[in-house]
Amino acid sequence: MGADAAAPHTDPLVFLYGILQQGEEGYRELDLAKSLQLVGPDDVRGVLYDLGDYPGYKTGGTGRGTGHVRGQLHAVKRLSVLPQLDAYELYDPADPTNSDYLRKRVTTLSGREAWIYEYNRDVGDAPIIASGSWKERRASGN
Repeated sequence: MGADAAAPHTDPLVFLYGILQQGEEGYRELDLAKSLQLVGPDDVRGVLYDLGDYPGYKTGGTGRGTGHVRGQLHAVKRLSVLPQLDAYELYDPADPTNSDYLRKRVTTLSGREAWIYEYNRDVGDAPIIASGSWKERRASGN
């Protein structure tokens, strides 16, 4: 390996796609800058649904759409942030069936393994965010 080669990434990663992204209200509310370090933009396969004040990610799609979801990859600098994120996302590892979201492993389109929160409820007739980007959806006002 040459002197200019990047060192392998050793911190756990989390993929954020909604109101927990850097610059969004959840990020500020939880003061995530203390526990997470932005790695950069990335995408995952799946579908993003507009659930009103926040989005819901589903792997694979439900027949109404498949595609990709755009978000941010963050390195977890303090592992204590994971239970904090779990609580915010209403994920109870002891009771996944009754959790609103599940924390799962996903491979991003750049090939990195990361944690992601997948919506654990029926999306009903919630609209699909065709762009796959919550930030674009919010910026457009649609």
